[in-house]
Amino acid sequence: AAASAVQDNSYIACNASSFTRSSVAVQPVKMLGHSMNAVPLPKGESLIYRFQSEQDGDAALRTAVIPTQPNDRGDIRFSVQMDDQQPQVISFRETGRTETWKLNVLRGQAVKTTNHI
Repeated sequence: AAASAVQDNSYIACNASSFTRSSVAVQPVKMLGHSMNAVPLPKGESLIYRFQSEQDGDAALRTAVIPTQPNDRGDIRFSVQMDDQQPQVISFRETGRTETWKLNVLRGQAVKTTNHI
């Protein structure tokens, strides 16, 4: 897939299908997700996005996915690694019907933020 990102002063935005490299062959699903180009990724596989920022310093990465809710005993996780930092593992697990869970369902999108120094 061709990498493309939009940069505007304080943020860089790219769609899931704009990855630079993948660990396995993936096919975007047209008309699914906010970008209308969702990328299903099998467990244990990865997507790599390459981008540059004109600003130095700390960064917050917001990852938005089609909401998928783990069952009461399960968990759905992903990890994010920026540059040479340690990967951060992010969980979608919520206990009960929390405000976060409700917002994810109403918005049709689950958003998780990781901080990078």
